[in-house]
Amino acid sequence: MNVINKSVGVIKNQGWGVFFEKTKNKIRHSYNNFLFKNFKNNSISKLQKFDSDNPEQVFDFVWSFYYDVIRPIQIKEEFLELLNIFKEHNPKYILEIGTANGGTLFSFCKLAREDAIIISIDLPEGLYGGVILSGKFQFIKLLENQIKNFIF
Repeated sequence: MNVINKSVGVIKNQGWGVFFEKTKNKIRHSYNNFLFKNFKNNSISKLQKFDSDNPEQVFDFVWSFYYDVIRPIQIKEEFLELLNIFKEHNPKYILEIGTANGGTLFSFCKLAREDAIIISIDLPEGLYGGVILSGKFQFIKLLENQIKNFIF
């Protein structure tokens, strides 16, 4: 289906607000994909080398990594608090619904205990479907290599 027909369908079925939100997200994901591809070798290397289980350090890393390419969508203060709670409770089972840029997923992988089972669900055509749309397959492979029980 071409872009115009798809756009008209979204406007008719879901309204202008959803159309503009999807358009904004597609542009953002295209931009992130551009950054990720252009810095791919160096960025993958930095992601691999980052080693911390300190919530504040993990937060600082994902929040400022390469022009926000994996920045979480959450509000900054709430996200830091989430990471502190996550570390304090040290869950064995983690389910993330909505991967978007992958920053929360990356953070959970860094802070998770060794025997954690991490599941991430993302709808590529969803309103915020991100990691798959942005072509960050190497990012997912990196996470799979770091966590024994990782499901995407």
